[in-house]
Amino acid sequence: MARIIDPTKQIPIFSTQLKTMEMIMDYVNSGYIYWTIGEIKPEEIKEKLNYFVQHYSILDSKDQRYYKKKNGKANHQLILFNPFFGSNATEEKKKLWYILMATDGESIFFKAENFRNTSKKGQRISFLNYEFAEYTDKINQKQRYSWRLIDKQFNEYKDCIVDAIRHAHHNNLKMILFEIARLRGYHLVCQQYLELMSIARKEVTKKHGRAANLEGLVNEKVKAKISYVRFSSDIIDLTVGEFLRGKLKEKKEKASKKCQPTSVDGASQQSIPPCSCSRPVAALPASSFVRLAITRVSGMGADRVP
Repeated sequence: MARIIDPTKQIPIFSTQLKTMEMIMDYVNSGYIYWTIGEIKPEEIKEKLNYFVQHYSILDSKDQRYYKKKNGKANHQLILFNPFFGSNATEEKKKLWYILMATDGESIFFKAENFRNTSKKGQRISFLNYEFAEYTDKINQKQRYSWRLIDKQFNEYKDCIVDAIRHAHHNNLKMILFEIARLRGYHLVCQQYLELMSIARKEVTKKHGRAANLEGLVNEKVKAKISYVRFSSDIIDLTVGEFLRGKLKEKKEKASKKCQPTSVDGASQQSIPPCSCSRPVAALPASSFVRLAITRVSGMGADRVP
């Protein structure tokens, strides 16, 4: 008799955006380029998970996935997350969001789901002000995926920097540099940071001459580059069953005793001041990354966030 597996005991929920972004990147780089996103109400969680297990075999072992791939079948992965754990939005805390992902191959997924292909521009997964993009690994010349700032956010940073330098708003410039130095250090974001620094230094030279430098304007050392992202032990993961039993508070208290969230240089991320330049940097609220992704799946414009 086959052993019955309870998906609520097997499937984790990620309660931080950082961990969720890490898992998405791992799966996409493993070939899970097709995706769809949705919301699950508390009373529908068990039924929905059983549906995913039955139709998409999300609990398959490594050997089972290898066999399916070898025989032209698609594999699937499910990511569950709730970005509202740290907020005061009580009703939102009860909801779960999911990203269902698939590889190439034969699957009902491509008929039943309103899916997108993250390898195509306009269909990329977006998270907060980050999106997925493809690049060539210089070491092995393979195509890889990484997070990058969306064009709108990158241009906002660039315009803020240029405006602050040209109008001698040095305090604003200092805060902008402080903010972008704490961007998440994914491969393509690190490249964007170098580009922003190059733009800033050229603007300083253009306005103040070759003898001037960026550090002199803000009266402190400016990072030459940002460190690659590291995942700290404050990440709280719990199973669906624990979520339904209200175990979150207990896990959060245990995690908070171990460590506090830190940036790459050890400073608390909670202390980051907002950008106060004359053209403020666009920042989405904590819940908007979910809604932004949903608008793209449903075919709505990216600016029409509900």
